[in-house]
Amino acid sequence: MRAIRWSLLMGLLLTAGAAAQNGDYDRSRADKRIPAELPDEFYPTKSMVSWVVEQSTNQFSESLGLDPQQKEILVAKFMEEIPRYLAENRDTLQPTINNFINMMASQEAPTPEKVAEWAQKALPAVEGFTGHLRELTDSMREHLTDEQNVSLDGMQAAFDVGTKHMLGRLSDWGDGGFDATRDWHRSPGHREREREREQKIGSEAEYFKAVAEGRTDVAPPPHLVEEGIVPANAAVVAAPGAANGGAAADGENAGEMPRAAAARGPAAAAAVKDEWTLYVEQFCDRYQLNAEQRTKASQFLARAQAQRSEWMGKKGALIERLEQMLKSAKTEDGKKQAEQQLSKLREPFSRHFNQLKEKLDKLPTAKQRSEAALRAEPAAAAAPQKPNTP
Repeated sequence: MRAIRWSLLMGLLLTAGAAAQNGDYDRSRADKRIPAELPDEFYPTKSMVSWVVEQSTNQFSESLGLDPQQKEILVAKFMEEIPRYLAENRDTLQPTINNFINMMASQEAPTPEKVAEWAQKALPAVEGFTGHLRELTDSMREHLTDEQNVSLDGMQAAFDVGTKHMLGRLSDWGDGGFDATRDWHRSPGHREREREREQKIGSEAEYFKAVAEGRTDVAPPPHLVEEGIVPANAAVVAAPGAANGGAAADGENAGEMPRAAAARGPAAAAAVKDEWTLYVEQFCDRYQLNAEQRTKASQFLARAQAQRSEWMGKKGALIERLEQMLKSAKTEDGKKQAEQQLSKLREPFSRHFNQLKEKLDKLPTAKQRSEAALRAEPAAAAAPQKPNTP
């Protein structure tokens, strides 16, 4: 959970609030010492944001093993986007931060109604910020190697666990579920309960981080097994025949090899023209590419298929295991976790296929494109039209 987005979120939104949760803090004494001219409202300054971004990008760079050029791109993205987002959303974020600090600094526990009012406003603010951070980190993927993307998957999986629990607590409080005897930081035993809760979340984050990275050295936490989110043997499930075969590219499932062929092994898979091969053949015919252009198209296809096969060789077993987890999941939360991990593991297939299409699109000349458009017009005109319904 030490991913860059987690660091940014906690650093910018909750650091000040955490200080206010110190049980030894005496607001009445502090108010007498603090000069009256100080502002009542808090918001991260330029230097604060710069420091948090610098620390987080250094950690991000070290964790993924970024080279100097990659790190330069990363820092540029975050130094531009984070301050811009905070400036544009100040009207929403500043009240969220300050109301939280004021509640935590009070000597008296807030009522469930007051917490519910705050949580209902805080939930969309936190969701928006975490969503923006996910988009920002995902924008780095095109600059990363496949292995670096796997590491990023692990970081995001761990962060997503922490975010899920944080948003779940906000949602519960928003529905009136705040219980001062359990949730108030001054209540007896609160620190011990929070420590146990954090350890539970940490073990869950570490497990799903390992799953995203393709490691099987981390057993699922007992509470995930008890709740039916993952099977007890999830960390050691065998994955028969997953490394055989490649992937297809049919619409939103681009990059997934037809199951029947993959299950029969490489020879059977080779006998089936996958969607990538069909796409290249149709592309060549559509633009009536010459021999030299078709040779280049074949080379592009071969390279993309090699990348696809290499990825399946590394992650095919994990994909099979996650599919088994998806089938055996007893809860919607368990299914969602498996689906999210599967989606991330299949992203390289779509990326390789999109790269193949981009390379192909550069092959036709302007004349070939124009002639292809003219040939397409009669076909479009001859296509049956849907009748208008009154």
